[in-house]
Amino acid sequence: MRLSVKALVSFTTACLSLTAFSIGVAHGADIRDIYPAEFTALDSPHLSAQDEARLAALEKRLQQAQSDNDMPAQAQTLESIGLLRYAAAQFEEAAAEFSKAIVLDQRLQDQRAQATVLVEVGSAYVQMGMQYEALDSYQQSLPLWRQLDRVREAATMGKMAEVLRTLGHNKQALRLDDEALPIFAEAGDKRGLAAVLNNIGLVWMAAGNKKKSIDFFSRGFAVYHDAADQRGEAATLNNLGVAYSRSGHQRRALAAFDQALVLQRLLANRMEQAAILQNLGVVYSSMGQANIAHGFYDLSLTIHRELGDNPSQISTLQELLIFAAQEPDRKAKQLSTQELAEAQARLVLAH
Repeated sequence: MRLSVKALVSFTTACLSLTAFSIGVAHGADIRDIYPAEFTALDSPHLSAQDEARLAALEKRLQQAQSDNDMPAQAQTLESIGLLRYAAAQFEEAAAEFSKAIVLDQRLQDQRAQATVLVEVGSAYVQMGMQYEALDSYQQSLPLWRQLDRVREAATMGKMAEVLRTLGHNKQALRLDDEALPIFAEAGDKRGLAAVLNNIGLVWMAAGNKKKSIDFFSRGFAVYHDAADQRGEAATLNNLGVAYSRSGHQRRALAAFDQALVLQRLLANRMEQAAILQNLGVVYSSMGQANIAHGFYDLSLTIHRELGDNPSQISTLQELLIFAAQEPDRKAKQLSTQELAEAQARLVLAH
């Protein structure tokens, strides 16, 4: 069984979709905090009409700053353009704008701006699948944050740990998470603390230690709940569901997924809803409840189609094929096989 490919870094060796949680700090310039509406689902890979107007205004401002030789204004505007592109999932364009801003920030010797944009371009590289470039950008920002803001340093270490985990470097990831944990705790940053606890749970899951993963997910959920962070609660509940399912506790898994789904519906996060629905399909399939499982797979697939999320659509179709292979419905199997081939062809053409 295969994972859903997600906008957020996803766990790459499971039959159920896990959620890695980007660490945002209360007083930092985390991309998802700057554009919360765009990042509730990442439903649209294109600029809206409103954002097109904002982009035109920013480009006009950039031209004026260049004409006035106003380097600080140029750097700030380039970063704003990058953030707008990032929010529209135009990651390559975003990285290009961030890179231009970094050059100017270096010339201006603005260390805070430089550190901030290095993290932002690192996040863009992650979304582009350029993990080693992301690690390099994050690493460059660390000595700057160490002088300026320990909480931002911890947040960046958390991001590095996420990338290292996806590359299979679990010990290095755990070491960074362990360094970040006391910094967030001392600062009273609940969101940062909860995100690290969640991501440590993912590391232990990758290492096959289900008991420890459940412990860390549970602790992360409690902190998110205390912080009234529904997005964090939903992500961690989904991970708990996966951990419970792998441990053979299917009823507990269903309860966790059901709670996560309720929260994601409140957040209007369609992409995450689709991932949870797929997870529910996997669990019901493992419990031998074929009709219910098929219904959840179909719901997940419908959302992926609506969002134009082709990689996740392929993942769900692969799950459906595994499911269909165990069922006598040949027509359903043929339809799933045909649609999977078409989706895979679209993915190849897109690249």
